[in-house]
Formats: sequence, C-alpha cells, structure tokens
Amino acid sequence: MSCASPISCNIQATKETELNTDVLIVGGGLGGLVAALELRRYGYEPKIVYTGLLGGHHTLGDGPRFAEDVDVKSIVAKAKELDIVEGFFDGMFIYSGDTKYVVRYKHLILATGGVDVPITFPNSSKAPQKPAEEALQNPPRGLKIAVWGSTEWGLRTALTLRSLGNDVILLDNSAYLRDAKYYEKIKNQINFPVVTSVLIRGFEKGMLTYEVVTGKKQNEIRQEKIDLIVSAVRMINPYVPMKLGFKVFYSFE
Repeated sequence: MSCASPISCNIQATKETELNTDVLIVGGGLGGLVAALELRRYGYEPKIVYTGLLGGHHTLGDGPRFAEDVDVKSIVAKAKELDIVEGFFDGMFIYSGDTKYVVRYKHLILATGGVDVPITFPNSSKAPQKPAEEALQNPPRGLKIAVWGSTEWGLRTALTLRSLGNDVILLDNSAYLRDAKYYEKIKNQINFPVVTSVLIRGFEKGMLTYEVVTGKKQNEIRQEKIDLIVSAVRMINPYVPMKLGFKVFYSFE
C-alpha cells in the first residue's frame, strides 16, 4: 500500500490480522497528533493511523505561517514517541503495507481534517494537475505553474514554488483574497501575479485560457502557457464518517 495523500492511495493486501486499541485516532495532522499527546497525559494509549505526511500539510512549504507561535516541528518530534501506523482506515479495516487489519476500538477520534482536491474546468482531465500537498512533497523546479487558491495555504504554496525557481501565477475565482490578513503579512515577499475573480475556460495544448470578471461590460480573456496546475483547495474529508453510516453536513463558508 502506498499513499501520496488521503485521496491518492493504492491499497493492496495479501494477509489479514486483528488490531486492538482503546482509542483509534484517524489522521496524523496536527489535530490528531495533539489529541494523542493530550490523551496520553490522561493515561490512555491511543493509536494513530494516517496517510500522507506526519504533521500533515503544516510541515510543507517554506513560506511563513500566520500562527508562528505553533511549533510544528516540536509537535511532530514528540508524536514520534506515540503508537503510530502509516495506513488507510476505510471505516472498517486498516490497510498498512500488505496487511489488512480488522480493527477493534472503544473510542474513535476522526482527525482527518481537510484534503486538497483537484479543480474542475473544461478539459481539466487533460491538464497536468496536482494537489498542493503532493506537489510540495517533491516540488518541481523551472516550470510555469498556476496555483489555484488564495488562502494562507495557497499563498504559502505559491511562495514555496516560486522560491524554488518556478514561474508562478496565483489564481482564484473569489472576488477577494480569501485570506487578506495573511496576505498583508507576506505581501512584501510576493513577486508573482495574484489574480482574483477568475473563471477558467479551458486548457488546450499547454495553454490555460481564463476569464477575469472586471465588472465592466466585457470581461477580460487571458491566456497563459502552463506546465502544471497546483490546487490548494482544501475541503473536509467526508469519506470515513460516510463509510461509518453518519450523515455529513458541510458548510464551505
């Protein structure tokens, strides 16, 4: 089994066994790690199952973080003392390596948080696209990259890719920057275009065509030669609670 992210997993199992724990925590981001560390203080022995990176997307990128008082490296270092397994929990089984575990637990904590999701537009299936979390695990160099999303995560992703020698443009369909406070914090470091009110019209032969809503009688049509589109759009991961039979209600604003 190999997982680049929670939405990109190749699950294979050749043997089956049981796994028992008092508390199963699904998710190895900061939320899951802190929950496990706190539970251990109260005498519990939690087990963490996670995909992707320990510490999640907070460990990626070299752009400054808005919450600089959160010591991400220290939390991840402490978490390595915990009972952790890299694997995928589908609501019934844990898949890790070549083994499928029938998991039994008394308490379940879902700390799956958000996951990067690809964006859709005309011919998006033909466009070279990666979620930001995957792109930053093995970042490219020397490419023309369109980063989609103006949250702190999107801006941090764009800053990191630009610092590695890529030609970056940041796009978003929002009329305004989604994280104006963070933008004010890092705007002196931005040396790439940031364009809002964007509607992507298509991708053909390496050319991204998009429309910028100007508020005038006619919108502006632009084109960019693009080698890679990186989506920094993060959404709730509903997979496990849905598999467990829960109803999921999601408010995106």
